Amino acid sequence: MPSAEPQRDLSSKTWDIPCPIPSTAALAVVCSAVYAVNRLLALWQPSGRAPFLRDYLNDLLFVPAFYPLFLALLTRLRIRPRGYRLSALAMLGHGLTLSLLFEVVFPSLWHRGTADWKDTLCYAAGLLIFGIAQHLE
Repeated sequence: MPSAEPQRDLSSKTWDIPCPIPSTAALAVVCSAVYAVNRLLALWQPSGRAPFLRDYLNDLLFVPAFYPLFLALLTRLRIRPRGYRLSALAMLGHGLTLSLLFEVVFPSLWHRGTADWKDTLCYAAGLLIFGIAQHLE
């Protein structure tokens, strides 16, 4: 009597890359690509773009593009466990830290930097997008 081999469940296969969650990794790739295109457009056409594209899009894309890499680094350094997700309180703290650094500290140190409270709203929206993506799974 032939023995029946158990069926393998391929849907539970884990990722072998040090990435916190696949949905945030995909979001990081897309946001990084849009960020790069927007930067190239800024070089090609510095003043003729829409104000949102010129002034706020990169601030909005910063968190969803950077945070998956940041969490992957923390996982790789064994500071955070694999699959770690930021809590709402941690995201609030990160948003406040980003806002203070990029809108208060850095503009006072460099003359090219400008403080804009609307950038803070973009960081918050980016954190919200990232939070939704990391809790999809």
